[in-house]
Amino acid sequence: MKNKFGATFKVLSATRRSAKLLQELVKISNGVKQTSRQNSDSNEYKH
Repeated sequence: MKNKFGATFKVLSATRRSAKLLQELVKISNGVKQTSRQNSDSNEYKH
C-alpha cells in the first residue's frame, strides 16, 4: 500500500511539473503569436 501511494505521489508531482511547463509553453506561444501578428504573415513560421 505504501509503495502504491509513493508511486501515485511521484506521478502527481510529475504531472504538476509538466502542467507548469505546459503553462509556460502556452505563454511563450501566445507571445510568439502576438509578435508574428505584428510582423504580418511574411514570417509566420519563423523560429
